[in-house]
Amino acid sequence: MSTAGGAQTWLLECNNCGAKISASGTTSGGNPSCTHAFGPIGGYTAPPKKGKRKIVYPTDAERKWLRIIDQNKDENEKHTVTFEKDQTQLAKLHKEGMEAIKIAIQALQTQLEERQEELEGDLNRAFEERKEKIKQNMAALEQHKTKNEETKDNAEDLLESNDKEEAEREKIIVGECENVINTTPQIKYIPTKLQYTFTSLKTIQGKIEKFGKLNTNPVTSGNKCDFDSMTAATKAPAATPKEVNLDDVLVLQLKNSTFDPKAKKVKLSFKVNPKKGNIAGIDDPKKHLKVHVFCAEDDEDQKGEDTAPIHEETVDFSTCKPLKNKFEISINHQFQPGLTIAFKLRPKFATPDETKWQESFGKWSREQTIDIPDDDVTFTLELNGKQQKLKLQDDDKALTDFKQFEAKFLGQFNQNLKSNQTLFLSTDDGVLDGQSQLTKYATESYIIRGQITVNQPKEEIPPAAYTSSPKVASPKVEEPGGGGGGGQPGADLANAPKQISTIVVFSDTKKRVVLKKKNNEYTISSLKEKVVKKLKTKGLSGDFQLETKEGTRISDDNAIITYLANYEGELKVIKG
Repeated sequence: MSTAGGAQTWLLECNNCGAKISASGTTSGGNPSCTHAFGPIGGYTAPPKKGKRKIVYPTDAERKWLRIIDQNKDENEKHTVTFEKDQTQLAKLHKEGMEAIKIAIQALQTQLEERQEELEGDLNRAFEERKEKIKQNMAALEQHKTKNEETKDNAEDLLESNDKEEAEREKIIVGECENVINTTPQIKYIPTKLQYTFTSLKTIQGKIEKFGKLNTNPVTSGNKCDFDSMTAATKAPAATPKEVNLDDVLVLQLKNSTFDPKAKKVKLSFKVNPKKGNIAGIDDPKKHLKVHVFCAEDDEDQKGEDTAPIHEETVDFSTCKPLKNKFEISINHQFQPGLTIAFKLRPKFATPDETKWQESFGKWSREQTIDIPDDDVTFTLELNGKQQKLKLQDDDKALTDFKQFEAKFLGQFNQNLKSNQTLFLSTDDGVLDGQSQLTKYATESYIIRGQITVNQPKEEIPPAAYTSSPKVASPKVEEPGGGGGGGQPGADLANAPKQISTIVVFSDTKKRVVLKKKNNEYTISSLKEKVVKKLKTKGLSGDFQLETKEGTRISDDNAIITYLANYEGELKVIKG
């Protein structure tokens, strides 16, 4: 209850227009045309006065996007109407097609039934004709048989009665027998073959299989439902750039890798496998596609560990060379000869507008590896003060067969040894022989010197080319980087495997160490260097020894091949 001005008491108030009613029933204020809904005083809220409402104007971006969604709605409705018409047309054509099938099949059925009657009629007539002829022949044979038997009976009766003269009896019997023979039926057997062949059955069946052809267009060949609003949206300002999931759009599959010996570069071929996804606002993602290539050394020591790249590069997809259903890319880098390189690649979406789309990468392809061929092996040779260069392929037998190397050495200087002559080869490191690793000396820092001597009885071996004393016998020199002699002599480097892999155990840590023949790593120093590299972080330093589980110490170069070439156990690190 409310009192206004101390004179009038108001009991109720209209919730619609604010009119009040007093205790005496008097109504005041409000809208006379209102259908009042009276309630407690205070239930009515007056509408804001005109001119007081705050008007918010849309930004340019909001106004453009509102127009775009209106356009998008109109296009949606237009396409819906087209689909409804197509659905009606599709149902009509389906009904007509079913009726056409029915008419065509009925026509075939009628023709087949008529043909069936013709075939059965021909068969029945042929059957009756042959049946009747066989019956006639059998009747003629039966009649002739009866006549034959009667003639024989009559002849026997005449012979038994003996009431005829012999001449007369003979005439009667012979005459009746001749009559039987002369009246023998002249008939033929009736062929009973009644067999239908349907030589054109398979042809007709093949025709029936092809009878009737449904003419359609592929479901996916229809015209695209154009939404111009989508094109307009690409030109409208975006609040934030859109994220692009490139894996839903396409994936790169690395197929193979090859080495170009002339350019000394690697070529990779790959396929682009499209997925069902797309990038909104981008008609052809390949126009904005780049290929990112990762190249690293394929080292067994680093399997399962993070590998630092030797080379990385990103190229435009448009520059990749098409090869049928694949593409080829040439890596713009020359890799060190003798390495095994692992390659992988992934797609990169290069955004044409950073305000609309974010730059993104797809997933990596599977790795492909390739061996980078070694360069030619070049030696500097010297004989009688003259120098020559000897180039050998990395697989030349002369690199592992010392006799062949001696022959090539002489050939470079057009020399031939006589029966009483011997060739000695040496470097500043010492005399070379069948145990020497020749590839170690294929550098500019080494000169292989030759000396041809005449063999004389009871005289010491001529000195090596590097020594000045004629009485010093040629020493057996340790191979560089090795542990010297003391191992199993006669380890066959030429027939050793291309690489030796073994597990090294230190404390509770196990690491795999790989030695490669082509890198001249079959030495104790190379083995220990790799062990330290792998276990340095585990506290390995200083002097140590390597021992097999059987207790055999690996202490020199020969032991590398002799014990480890086919060793499947583990090597234990012994400190001190």
